[in-house]
Amino acid sequence: PAAAPALSEPRVREFFDRYLQAWNDHDGPAAAAHMADDAMYEDVAAAQVRRGRDEIASWVAEGTGFSSDLHLEAVTFFYLGSAFAVEWVMSGTNDGPVGGQPATGRPWRVRGASVGTLNAEGLIAENRDYWNMAEVFAQIGLTQA
Repeated sequence: PAAAPALSEPRVREFFDRYLQAWNDHDGPAAAAHMADDAMYEDVAAAQVRRGRDEIASWVAEGTGFSSDLHLEAVTFFYLGSAFAVEWVMSGTNDGPVGGQPATGRPWRVRGASVGTLNAEGLIAENRDYWNMAEVFAQIGLTQA
């Protein structure tokens, strides 16, 4: 494994604040710029794995296609060595199609977490997102709670 980045916890927290802001700005290239060139991004709930900055940038665009007001808010943050965990709340309005179904116009909100590692340059090498897709689908009316 790569050596732990030489960054203090406050600097890593600032890094993740900028990363989440790029998601909130729906700026795929800016979000992907926080990733190593060969980064692996896995959305466990969506069963999707993206590799490299271009694929990761396109994943941001796909997420905002489902919800043009997609927003992430950090709740807790943990960093030790090269490992990180960020608990967040993701919210928005379903104003785009999902799973072949038309938009419902309903709001949604779900808690989740990103867990991963940083490389020696302090960029995200691996990221796995965990959240409850069934809860979101119930909130927007695609399934029963």
